[in-house]
Amino acid sequence: MRKIDYKKFRNFQDIEIAKARVRYEMLLAENHLYETIMRVERIFTLTSFISRFATGFSHAQGAYGRITDLFGKIFRRKSKKAPPSAGEHEG
Repeated sequence: MRKIDYKKFRNFQDIEIAKARVRYEMLLAENHLYETIMRVERIFTLTSFISRFATGFSHAQGAYGRITDLFGKIFRRKSKKAPPSAGEHEG
């Protein structure tokens, strides 16, 4: 809100204009506050929580799958390169 300079008021019409401006600024502030409250409320609703949880769970599953694939490839590669034991002979 802007500061009102009462010295500039010359007649009642100036006062009415200032009152209308203050009402308009109050409505803007109320609307902004309401929108902010609605955004905060949406964050904490059950559906948004479940949605965020499910998204996080799917990301965790994907990361786990990539890690297990990577370790699987590493250990398969090592087992293929391992030489046969000294006691094993093919006949």
